[in-house]
Amino acid sequence: MLAICEPQDGLTPFSKDSYHPDPLVVREEFIQPFKFWMDDQVRIGMRLQSELYCCTGRFTSTQRQQAFDTAWNLAQEGLAVVITAARSHYTVWKSLRSIAAASSLQP
Repeated sequence: MLAICEPQDGLTPFSKDSYHPDPLVVREEFIQPFKFWMDDQVRIGMRLQSELYCCTGRFTSTQRQQAFDTAWNLAQEGLAVVITAARSHYTVWKSLRSIAAASSLQP
């Protein structure tokens, strides 16, 4: 049986009080990196499936917990987040679509 959940009153998909899924973790070799211009500087981005992401931090393999904490905090703010894992490091990415939606909710 399929259950349909109605959105909670007054909550948008990107509001701080709505439910946000855990960050997705993928192997770094499965992403497609690129560079782009945002906020007057060149940024590193990546494409995963049909979504575009912006790099928000890179952590050594010994900083694994810090990478996951960073990703979790961003997800709690309503951003779609991906962690990519390589042998020597972890990278945290936030969805460009989430950034745009969250900034449009700002007064």
